[in-house]
Amino acid sequence: MSTTFINALTSSTATTSTSSSTSSLSSLSADDFLKLLLVELQNQDPMDPVKTSDMLQQFSTLSQVTQSEKTNEYLKSLDDYVSSLSNGQAVSYMGKTISYSCDAVTVSGGAGGNLSFDLASNAGDVTATIYNSSGTAVTTIDLGGLSSGSYTYSWDGTNSSGTTVSDGTYTVKYSATDASGNSVSVTTSGTATVTGVVYKSGVAYLVTANGDIPLSSVTGVS
Repeated sequence: MSTTFINALTSSTATTSTSSSTSSLSSLSADDFLKLLLVELQNQDPMDPVKTSDMLQQFSTLSQVTQSEKTNEYLKSLDDYVSSLSNGQAVSYMGKTISYSCDAVTVSGGAGGNLSFDLASNAGDVTATIYNSSGTAVTTIDLGGLSSGSYTYSWDGTNSSGTTVSDGTYTVKYSATDASGNSVSVTTSGTATVTGVVYKSGVAYLVTANGDIPLSSVTGVS
């Protein structure tokens, strides 16, 4: 890039906005490059005109910027298309029961909710400990020995003393061991019935009694 072009760039930037005199070239559009090129041609030294190689390099830069802008437009269109497909899919879940990645259960009106999990292999003993929002354990449920697979059970919303806990969201953590005492992997999930769909910043969420669940968290539907 020639010295004349750099001087033209500095002059144009200062005239356009005093608050952005240090703007980088990467923030310029194709129109900006074209305007600067014209300024360069108008202000070149007749005794030392812009070299052909410099001119070709600048045209190459202009072409790259133009192509980059078009690519960004195509990517934005593709993103909008994918979002529209996702939003359309979300509506199809209305009235259905979904399974989703989650380690929480909601107590509403004194009633607990369903707790779901997947066992990677056979377990000689499985326990589920439920914690409140402060991280205090309210109850521990012994599920006994279970074979590998998916399970769902209902928590009645009571603590270890049999007293109904306050409404709110609780966290479930599992502990599972095999017959030899080795740890068994447990993947947590939840189930809920979809009653509506909301959109937050262009992202679809399924409305359920357990709260708004992002569509990306859904692992199954029935």
